[in-house]
Amino acid sequence: MNQHLPASITEAQIDTYERDGAVRVPAVLDREWIGFLASALDAARTRPGPNAQDHTVDGEPGGYLSDLHMTKRVPDFLTFARDSPVGELASVLMPSERVNLLHDAMWIKEPGTSRRTPWHHDQPFYCMKGSKMCVVWIPLDDHSHEISLGLLRGSHRWGHRYRPERINGGWYEGYGEDDGFVSPPDVANHPEQYDILSWDMHVGDCIVFHGLTLHGAPGNPTQHVRRAISLVLVGDDAVYVEREQETQPSYAGNGLKPGDPIDNDYFPRLYPS
Repeated sequence: MNQHLPASITEAQIDTYERDGAVRVPAVLDREWIGFLASALDAARTRPGPNAQDHTVDGEPGGYLSDLHMTKRVPDFLTFARDSPVGELASVLMPSERVNLLHDAMWIKEPGTSRRTPWHHDQPFYCMKGSKMCVVWIPLDDHSHEISLGLLRGSHRWGHRYRPERINGGWYEGYGEDDGFVSPPDVANHPEQYDILSWDMHVGDCIVFHGLTLHGAPGNPTQHVRRAISLVLVGDDAVYVEREQETQPSYAGNGLKPGDPIDNDYFPRLYPS
């Protein structure tokens, strides 16, 4: 299993991440890592955590399942985060001398689910403040761009904070227009009005996107499962904040005070190792 990037990240890829807020990086992980992650995901499904959610639509043949913080209960996820090249990848693209894990997540869309992932961005309702935050999104199955993650090009520079929508419908508690949060654009119903980045994905590829980049995904009408793992990573200027509004996960018991650098055992350092 490769511990370092198989090829150097190019200046063009760095420029794309900075300009667009997202970049696809092919062939980051070898197939041993993908098999390792698939086994870890199966283990996590047998022991759902407190953040596990079932987003299945009644009457449909397939479901949509998610979970967070698997690193806290399935050791193989932490092994992957620490020993794979994802920390190095984030370090180059953000850029940042230090990379820590905020949390990890899994996303399983079984064949036949219509449930979409709402358009949203992550950073304003996580426990961090700073410019250095990215998400590394890792598919465990080959799939086409039609059912893959979509991202709005350059939206990390729009200067807005968007209300987070629940996958099953409704809004997270405590976010409203009177506190600077605005409703996200209706990309799902008007995709032709937006510059959406989306790629055909192969196992081993990664998408890396900024914490403020708007993203979402359609359902899965195909006959094949679409599984993905994501790692939310933070860098040099990331400090801990406590949100008055609802967050998911809660980060309870993390041991930090507001203003502390996000760099302790709860938020393990991935790079340098």
